[in-house]
Amino acid sequence: MLYGESLGSGVATKMASERHVALVVLEAPYTSTVDVAAWRFPMVPVRWLMKDRFESLARIDGVREPLLVMHGDADQVIPQAFGKQLFEAANEPKEGFWPQGVGHNDIFDNGGFLAARDFIERRFAR
Repeated sequence: MLYGESLGSGVATKMASERHVALVVLEAPYTSTVDVAAWRFPMVPVRWLMKDRFESLARIDGVREPLLVMHGDADQVIPQAFGKQLFEAANEPKEGFWPQGVGHNDIFDNGGFLAARDFIERRFAR
């Protein structure tokens, strides 16, 4: 099982695309770190400057295990749109948890723990 939160979601996505794991949970994920940087700093040529890009969108197709993506709509660090784009590109089976009014660091305490626990328990109960 892999659980990646924020920056760690890129690491978890890469690992899951290269190895067999039981399941994957991504909390507040992104398409790539360069996409987040370009959103945050629109006047800076980050696409030219960034070397480590953590290209999750390019790797998500390699993830074949059950996937849970959790991302709040009030996230000011990584917009939910990046998490939803990654989710849409992911293979089945997949589930999304999209809490309203929840920010970047608040998902786990606002339903995320219960969503992740339920997802994990259902997958291991098989």
